[in-house]
Amino acid sequence: MYMVPSAFMALRLLTGNGDLALLLHLGFATVVGIIVLVRLWQVNDPVRRAALVMIATALMTPYLHNYDLVVVLCGALLVGVLVAVALILPNAVVTLNALGIPVSPLLILPLLFLA
Repeated sequence: MYMVPSAFMALRLLTGNGDLALLLHLGFATVVGIIVLVRLWQVNDPVRRAALVMIATALMTPYLHNYDLVVVLCGALLVGVLVAVALILPNAVVTLNALGIPVSPLLILPLLFLA
């Protein structure tokens, strides 16, 4: 559970209720989907659009693992923002989750607005 940096797992760790966490994750994923659609409408550069899709995919997937965060890193590298966070996050997610601070989705979220 500590290797999963998704909103679902963050909510599951915080609430202890898998069903509630999945329901809340669905709401989060819906909001992310709306944001990425709006951003795709606003952005014409194909590189930035690819970065947006990669970042949104990582945020919307409930069972993404820390070793899958290369998708976020690629998105960050394409647009050159928050690269340090994207580099550190795969290793930090286990520690953050184990300490009861599952903030990984919140660290990825700004990329949707900066890409």
